[in-house]
Amino acid sequence: MQGQSYAYLFDRMTINSGEEQRYGTQFSNAYPIKKIVELAATEDVANMEKRRREIGLMTMVICNKLMLINLYN
Repeated sequence: MQGQSYAYLFDRMTINSGEEQRYGTQFSNAYPIKKIVELAATEDVANMEKRRREIGLMTMVICNKLMLINLYN
């Protein structure tokens, strides 16, 4: 399994189990008019970008921008 696929699956499973996600792939809310997306509960947020980089995910800044673009289309 590719790193990105693993991260999405891992986070989805932990969020659905009531635990905190690890890679920041799951969001709890999105407010396109305010241009805000809220990350679901995430463990050790201070080191999340490092974990994302190690597994091959884009930065959260880019991810948030893409998510907002997709909400408008």
